Amino acid sequence: MAAADELVEALDGVVEALGDACEESGEVAERADAIRSHRLRGQPVSELAGTNEGEIVAHMSGLLSRLNSATTRLRRAHARAMRDEGATTARIADVLGVTRQRVSALLRTDAKRAS
Repeated sequence: MAAADELVEALDGVVEALGDACEESGEVAERADAIRSHRLRGQPVSELAGTNEGEIVAHMSGLLSRLNSATTRLRRAHARAMRDEGATTARIADVLGVTRQRVSALLRTDAKRAS
């Protein structure tokens, strides 16, 4: 697959992950409000175990993991597209806000996948 196609697919993945996050934000806010009320009434956190409110950390971890995966995929695709356009490692690092070493690692990952 061409680097430009990978970049478009990675962008689509980020948009999808962000859409999911927006859709789920209301539910997370409701859970947070319920926990806040619970605690302000002086009730123990252990009472929340096994409830929707008690699973807020696991829910947020999953959501953040999906966002992180989409961002990582986008970073790799962007680095590869820029490299295919002739950009230097230093330029790619500057644009992506990462170190040159990280760019090299991203490009190595792509090279391993191609072989």
